[in-house]
Amino acid sequence: MSLTSLILYHPEIKALFATIPNMKASFASTDSEELPFPPSPPIVVSRASRATSIIGHAYDYWLRAYIQRINDCPQELYEDSLAASFAVQMLAGPMPSLPETYRQIVDRRNAYITKACDVTPGLIQGAIVLGNLDQYYRSGQLVEGGVLQVNEADVEDLQRLIQETESHSSLFLAQNSLVCNPCFGEAITQLVGGADGDLLMDGMLIDIKVESAFKWKIAYLRQLLGYWILSCLTPRFEGEIEHLAIWNPRYCRLVYIPVQEVCRSINMVEFVDAFLNIICLPGFDMASHILNRDKQRFVEEVLQVWQSTDNPIRRQYR
Repeated sequence: MSLTSLILYHPEIKALFATIPNMKASFASTDSEELPFPPSPPIVVSRASRATSIIGHAYDYWLRAYIQRINDCPQELYEDSLAASFAVQMLAGPMPSLPETYRQIVDRRNAYITKACDVTPGLIQGAIVLGNLDQYYRSGQLVEGGVLQVNEADVEDLQRLIQETESHSSLFLAQNSLVCNPCFGEAITQLVGGADGDLLMDGMLIDIKVESAFKWKIAYLRQLLGYWILSCLTPRFEGEIEHLAIWNPRYCRLVYIPVQEVCRSINMVEFVDAFLNIICLPGFDMASHILNRDKQRFVEEVLQVWQSTDNPIRRQYR
C-alpha cells in the first residue's frame, strides 16, 4: 500500500486528511486571465474510446524525458532509475527476453533525452511499454495481452498529447532547479508503504493528471499535501517545495497553490503531529512488513527530521 492508498483507504489517515478544508479558491492558473477551475473548460486532446490507465503512466515517462531534453538536464539515464525496472526484475523469470527489450527501450528514451533522436513511433511505443510495466509494479495486475502489448489507440492518443504538450514547452523550462520523479527518504517512504512525485521544478511540485475531465477534486490537494509532508520529513530533500501544482495535458492547464496559503488555512504543525502519531505507532498495520528494529530506526530518523527547528513546515510559522 502507498501513501495515496493510505489517504484513500486507511481509516485514521483518511479521517485526518478529510479535515483538510476545500481550498479551490486559493488555486491560481499559469494563465493569469483564466480561472483555475472554470465551469466548462475546452478539452484540447479528447479521445473517442475510453482512455486506459496506461496512458497516464506512458505520458509521465515521455514528459519527464521531454523536460530533461529541453532543459539539457539528463537525470534518468540508468535502467534502474525508472520504476519500471522493478517490474522487469519481477517478470524476468517467466519472461527471460524482457530485460533486453527493456534495455532497448531505455536506450531509445536516453537518445531522445540527449537529443540524439526526435520523437519516433518506437519511442512512443516504448513509453507505452514502460507504462504497462509501471502499472504492473504499482498494482500487481498485468494488462490484457501482457506488458509488451501496445494498443494502437494508446499510441495515437499519446502522440496527440505529445504534440500539444510541445506547444506549451515554456511551462517546463526550469529557471533554477529541476528534479524528475523526486523521491522521498527511505525511512518515511518505508513507513507509508511507498511514494514518489512526478516533477519538481523551481520549487513547484507538479502532479500529472491525464484525465478526461478537468474539475476541482479535493483528492488532488490531499495527495499533493501528502507529498509535501513527506518531503519535509526527508533528510536533505532535493529542493524546497513552495507551490503544489496539477498539470493536465488533455486541457493543457497548469494550476497551483502556494504552500503558504495551505499553512494559513491549516495548522500544519498539528496536522503533521497527528499524521506521525498514526504511522509511528508500533501496531501501525501498513508498516507490518518492516522488521521491528528497522521500524524503530525509521521512526527515530523521521522524528529527528520533524523536530528540527529548520524543518520547512515549522519555518512557515516563524
